[in-house]
Amino acid sequence: MITTLLAFGLLARAQPAAPADAELPRVYLSTAVSATPSSGRVVRVKPTDNLQRALDAAQCGDRVLLPAGTKFTGNFTIARQCSATAWITVATDGCTTLPTEGTRTNPTAAVCYAKLSSKSVLPALSTKPGARFWRFIGVELTNEPSVGTVNGTVYLGDASGAQNSLDDVPSDIILDRVYVHAPDNTDDRRCVTFNSARTAIVDSYVAGCKSGFDAQAVAGTNGPGPFKIVNNYLEASGENIAFGGADPGIQNLVPSDIEIRHNHIFKPMGWRGKWNGKNLIEFKAGRRVLIEANVAENSYPDGQAGFAVLLWSVNQDGKCTWCVTEHVTIRDNLFRNIASGFQLTARWPEKPSLVMNHVTIRNNLMIGINNPAVAAATSRVFQIGNGIAALTIDHNTGFGPDATFVWGDSTKTPEQIITNNLTGGGSYQIFTPFGAGSIAWGLVAGPQSKFAGNVVALASDWLNVIPGNYYPKSLNAIGLAGGGGAAYSGTAAPADLSLGPSSPYRWKGTDGKDPGANVPSILAATQGVVQR
Repeated sequence: MITTLLAFGLLARAQPAAPADAELPRVYLSTAVSATPSSGRVVRVKPTDNLQRALDAAQCGDRVLLPAGTKFTGNFTIARQCSATAWITVATDGCTTLPTEGTRTNPTAAVCYAKLSSKSVLPALSTKPGARFWRFIGVELTNEPSVGTVNGTVYLGDASGAQNSLDDVPSDIILDRVYVHAPDNTDDRRCVTFNSARTAIVDSYVAGCKSGFDAQAVAGTNGPGPFKIVNNYLEASGENIAFGGADPGIQNLVPSDIEIRHNHIFKPMGWRGKWNGKNLIEFKAGRRVLIEANVAENSYPDGQAGFAVLLWSVNQDGKCTWCVTEHVTIRDNLFRNIASGFQLTARWPEKPSLVMNHVTIRNNLMIGINNPAVAAATSRVFQIGNGIAALTIDHNTGFGPDATFVWGDSTKTPEQIITNNLTGGGSYQIFTPFGAGSIAWGLVAGPQSKFAGNVVALASDWLNVIPGNYYPKSLNAIGLAGGGGAAYSGTAAPADLSLGPSSPYRWKGTDGKDPGANVPSILAATQGVVQR
């Protein structure tokens, strides 16, 4: 059942945190093959067999093996409800290029995968209500090139009101080393949907997720979680990863305990102007989210402004008054070639919703904000609005030619902790529509708020009234390892945006460390994420 926490290798982790920090996920899914036993029959499906009939006939514990290089055309569904001791595994048999467990696949490695291909607008793989304990290993999922538009490629669960009970939610499903993609000419709005529970996609390659309307590589609205999205290549024109955006059919549901780590999140620049581009990561609802050690590249202004990360609480259709985004931790990520950095909005004012709270953004590096490849009318490092409760922005590096810390209103909010950041540039450094500099900070900073240890370059003299911060008059005066030109460069090496040995701001953070991101630790955390 959904409430069972021992299944799927759930591991609780106790993590120390600062008082205002977001709570981390309470559970993390273990996707080791050894934790998902399929020790029953071996069922070999022949190329001429009816695959749907084989999936329907599979018994708990079976290993259903598909011949390498074989294509099965249709819209396949899984239905059986199994248990943590007897999973059904569906895998390609005899593919010599299948990567070892824990290694990400790619189109070359998937050349001999068995292929499930849709010949209609419906997905290649979907679930019946309550399907449980299925694992797919080394399978290609796509659609026939003759199909110009599909609603999605893999549908786990149902986003509609038809799925209105936790008992109907599919759960314990793992996509392992799978290749999910749409052909070049296909408009595919959602490659993988997570309207499910205890679901993971690991070591996989998801590509070609593009649409003239909106498209995601991985998205979810009507599943409780936990979710694991780890060590994948994720390519989409709209939002590469998105949760929320439609009212869930299940009362009081908020997608929770979401682990997003070690993914290469990417938009092809050739899609600009052809497919509708938005942001890289977006949450309109989510609770206890960890976004860690990812490399996210290429957000450009198109359908939206092109932020790397957009967070807010949204009651999209007016019925989800409980919808909230809260307890989100974003750390140790590398963002490159982005129109803007973070858009953080406490709530969508058009419909009643809860206020976003407990957001921790720490030790992230942003390279090439608004460089010529992704040039935008506005290029903001942090855009903040509507009174986010318990916001921490600490030890991040990024330079925006337009603005640095911009509040869209004057809502006074407790516990805004903005410390030890290396940033600056443009006309608006600390700004609200009602005042700038110390006036702006006085308007938005409630009790327990702190703005200290930050290096804010190119600031006007009025910023100097905020004590405990540093205001170099030029980018060169920062003393970056790569020189002032590295601040806005889209081709700068990560180390170029560290403070050089002669910088006057070395060890000037409130904690005695260098302001800005710890670049060596980010490089260590993201090692191997980008695989060319």
